[in-house]
Amino acid sequence: MTTRSTLPTLIVFLCLSLPGWSENVLFVGNSYTIGSRSEPIASAGGVPKYVEDIAASKGKALTSQTVAVRSQDLAHHLEQPATQEAIQAAAWDWVVLQELSTKPTRVGDPDGFFADAMTFYERARASSPNAKVLLYQTWPRPAESSYINATGKPSAKKFESSEEMLREVVDNYAEAARRIEGAEPGRQVLVARVGEAFALASAKYPHLVVYGKDSHHASPDGYYLAALVIYGTLFSDSPVGASHELPGLSIDADTARSLQEIAAAVVAEAPSYETPTSGDQ
Repeated sequence: MTTRSTLPTLIVFLCLSLPGWSENVLFVGNSYTIGSRSEPIASAGGVPKYVEDIAASKGKALTSQTVAVRSQDLAHHLEQPATQEAIQAAAWDWVVLQELSTKPTRVGDPDGFFADAMTFYERARASSPNAKVLLYQTWPRPAESSYINATGKPSAKKFESSEEMLREVVDNYAEAARRIEGAEPGRQVLVARVGEAFALASAKYPHLVVYGKDSHHASPDGYYLAALVIYGTLFSDSPVGASHELPGLSIDADTARSLQEIAAAVVAEAPSYETPTSGDQ
């Protein structure tokens, strides 16, 4: 276990409301939500700011608050007074939860992830009875990552491939959603399929760079893709045609269109996590 000499930095962004009706969204996460310290997205306000700007460009309004601590998981957030204060700060329409990237996998603690996601849901609903939860599915590590075994074989702390890690992330985010939905049926939870969008983008457009140089965080284009998927899932709307002229982002129109089409594809295929009734097949 690595010991840090300094405490992690708590980042809280409050984005002011646009005139008129607005979706109120609380984001909880780490650097996959706000970017690493070296990335321009961090100073711009992170993925939540991108989602807000994308929504505005599509004629919709979103007010967001972000509570993020780099390198930390949902369990850490649940212990922080600032997180509970944020939950109680407004009548939230959505609470977006982004877990530590390895925790929903066998090298982490899937059962802990399920329990923490449920606790967040319960706290959010206690404070905002109409709140829904959006689970921010994270991306798998690329082949160059130290989490991927160069021999192509799985081990206790490594995956045989990026695809193996993605399968575990996808399955366990879906399981977390099913557990929450099972506790209170009625489509109270959705999954923003960001990890699947990364895989699709890499497969369909190999020239696009969605990963950062550290083989861990996203590139600016990758964070833009994450924001497109989250926007599309929150609003049940295609992100095609959204603005790509955002703070800290330098992306050409063709690349933006490709990423928008990838996001639209995964949003359109989003599954339901409702428990089937006796008459369903």
